[in-house]
Amino acid sequence: MKILVDNLENLLLRQLYNYWLEIDENAILRHIPEALDLIEKNYSGMPNRRLCDGKEVIFSPYMSVQWMNFLYRLSHVLFLNGEDTSADQVYYLNKIMHGNDWFYAIELPVHFHCEHPLCSVLGRAQYGDYFFIYQGTTVGGNRKKGQLYYPKIGENVLLYANATVLGDTHIGNNVIIAADTFLINEIVPDNCIVFGKSPDIRIKVKSEKEIKEYTQHIWGEMVMMNILFTICGRAGSKGFRNKNLKKMNSVPLAFYTLAAVKGYADKHSENIIRVAVNTDSEPLKELFQAQTQVEIEFVDRKEELAGDVVPKVAVIQDTYRQMKSTNPDVVVDLDITSPYRRICDIENIVSGFVSGDYDIIFSVVESRRSPYFNMVERKPNGYYKKICKSNFTARQQAPKCYELNASIYAYNPSFLDRSIEKTILDYNCGVSIMPDYLVLDIDSEEDFEMMQYLHEVYCKRDAGLNEVYLIAKKILRSI
Repeated sequence: MKILVDNLENLLLRQLYNYWLEIDENAILRHIPEALDLIEKNYSGMPNRRLCDGKEVIFSPYMSVQWMNFLYRLSHVLFLNGEDTSADQVYYLNKIMHGNDWFYAIELPVHFHCEHPLCSVLGRAQYGDYFFIYQGTTVGGNRKKGQLYYPKIGENVLLYANATVLGDTHIGNNVIIAADTFLINEIVPDNCIVFGKSPDIRIKVKSEKEIKEYTQHIWGEMVMMNILFTICGRAGSKGFRNKNLKKMNSVPLAFYTLAAVKGYADKHSENIIRVAVNTDSEPLKELFQAQTQVEIEFVDRKEELAGDVVPKVAVIQDTYRQMKSTNPDVVVDLDITSPYRRICDIENIVSGFVSGDYDIIFSVVESRRSPYFNMVERKPNGYYKKICKSNFTARQQAPKCYELNASIYAYNPSFLDRSIEKTILDYNCGVSIMPDYLVLDIDSEEDFEMMQYLHEVYCKRDAGLNEVYLIAKKILRSI
């Protein structure tokens, strides 16, 4: 990504110090790369040459629609990582500078854009991908019969000036909401233009092609993908027996993975989604077969791939080869024992795969320690020294490092067609950054107990995690 300013970090800090005497510079600087990663995915492939020149994204802090999007992304990332004070400060900076109210707790989609968005209010709602707004637009909750409801907005929805969407309103995919339209507790179907004010609204039915042609100048060609999701779980586990069958907060771990797939599929109806489960565990297979929410194809685990030292990529490769006739554009593997996964995390990694040229792209978190600064190893002489030789005196001076969180891997099918003789990290890799509290993995009973406790806490503050939890409970009820 081409950033049209020499020192973005200093620019942001100067803006913040205009309004606050104290800010946590380390927290803000630590999470800027993740926000920039989201910005790059946001604008990648857009036809507007001020935003993307056809090869790379162009990001300018002096283009207000980009800077306000960046400030929202940064405040959201800070919030997800528990930096509430910093999230507040960045959120209010955005509000002061641009006259908008995009609360950091909401989850805007991977692809979001706006034009003249003064006085826009984006409150709690479920937002589909490819969402576009103009000035004066409002999205938020409303009480109905004493209960608070929030809108659900599909993919490729455009809100013109002063459009309002409130309460228990469900908007389908490929919908244009005309200027000054007011919707409250309405059902709007796919492929249409909406006019008027509730309860007297008019719906003009259009074809999907007509709506997409209308919004093509914003998004370009929306990519339709054939995605193969793989879920691999073997019967034996020496470290933590039967961990794939555990229940977290009364829901099987396996259903959190299915819930993430279902949530992604529901939001991306333009894509072809297939799910393949590779297992030699009969109880796990029976658990997957009992639910009715997600269609699954089963691949038997070969005996030579069932050992505890077999690299997982070999199992994924075998699963792909048995499913190769489906011609997937990408193979996305989701680990059963990494349930802290949001739908937007899958969206980010798929978007990163599309915009890059990788053999594999995987989810990571920013490393809390650095092999250049405060990580050591035992050297041949018996002494312990830094892993990577350096003269850095502060961690911030060292190169940015990331650690894999074993949650999401997106493989290029051409890579899986080859003979894989090295570890996956020795090939052409890309990364997709997730919030660092999601690094938790389950390798012991203690890990599981800690994750189960924290899951309740995080679901209260992270709408994305809670969304997956609710879908997982729905899958459980289908048994």
